[in-house]
Amino acid sequence: MRIYNKQELLRRHPDLISDVFDVWGAPIFIYLDVFMFSILLCLMLFASGTPYSITVGIPVAFFLLFICVYKVVFSGNEKPPA
Repeated sequence: MRIYNKQELLRRHPDLISDVFDVWGAPIFIYLDVFMFSILLCLMLFASGTPYSITVGIPVAFFLLFICVYKVVFSGNEKPPA
């Protein structure tokens, strides 16, 4: 079994770190991350026996809330087109 050293791997393949950061900062990855976080938070707050509309509404509300917070927090970092 081979043991990989992260530092040596990054020295040999510097393009890997840029690929990882490109995927990490991709909007689809951020939306999926927010979606999973909203589902997790919903499951933590979920009470058994709630109506179906609340069961669907809470994750959707959390998702929309987190997307709005993401847009507000990170909208100032983007430069306007030249």
